[in-house]
Amino acid sequence: MSWWLWAILGFALMAAETLHMGLFLVFFGMAAAIVSALTRFALAGPDWMQWLLFSVISIVSVALFRKPLLKYLRINVRKDVDTMIGDTAKTMEAIEINGHGKAELRGSPWNAVNVGDKPLGKNELCRVERVDGITIKVRAE
Repeated sequence: MSWWLWAILGFALMAAETLHMGLFLVFFGMAAAIVSALTRFALAGPDWMQWLLFSVISIVSVALFRKPLLKYLRINVRKDVDTMIGDTAKTMEAIEINGHGKAELRGSPWNAVNVGDKPLGKNELCRVERVDGITIKVRAE
């Protein structure tokens, strides 16, 4: 394959990475760019060797560099930027011990579970102990 075809393939794969953002295609794009450079200077050999180099460089680079790069770039890492633990909520209805009900937190209604040792009355202030998805675990203040 011509070196410029490898270069086009490399740039196309790297451009496709911007749509996907999974940090896979960028390694295949870089491998194609490396094979392009090797082919340009007649160091890559025949077509089968170029494809073998492309495959090996791609797989090795994904195996060695993807995980550290994801960690460094903090992609797919859960970010607890705005935690609600410790905030004050107001019950919208009475909630018995270990009972379920509704509480208002930051102006929005939430499903609430009373994890405290005393029942909560309607419009009573309570403290958020934990957040499980769309349910807050609350305790009397």
